Amino acid sequence: MSQDYMMYMTSGAIALTALMIMTLAALRGWRDWIALKRAEMTEFGRHAPGMMTDMPAAPTATNRIEIADLRERRESMANDAYLAELQRLLLELADVQGKIDAAAPARPAEAAQSVTPTLVPAEQGGPVPAPFSQQELAR
Repeated sequence: MSQDYMMYMTSGAIALTALMIMTLAALRGWRDWIALKRAEMTEFGRHAPGMMTDMPAAPTATNRIEIADLRERRESMANDAYLAELQRLLLELADVQGKIDAAAPARPAEAAQSVTPTLVPAEQGGPVPAPFSQQELAR
């Protein structure tokens, strides 16, 4: 009877050892598979051989920050260009107004007082208010 007991103990130990070996092999395979997928994800942006090249890389947090910064700079540059164009148009408008005033006949004194003064271009000696300073445009 003691031989039967030893045989069952040996068979159980062998089965448990085989199960442990298979579990460790499966765990090792799982870790290697995860490492392979991580490597594929990092190489995806560099277009590793065998990968689809028409797909963009997944953005990282750093890339998102850089993209947001570039968008903000683009918007501020567009605003600066808009402000510069607006200032240029206002100067042209002042020049045109000055030409109109120079070509207009002289008005009576009371009509001249009721009308608000117009801007005179700098070429004709009048002050031309700058709607935006160079510092504001530099922002």
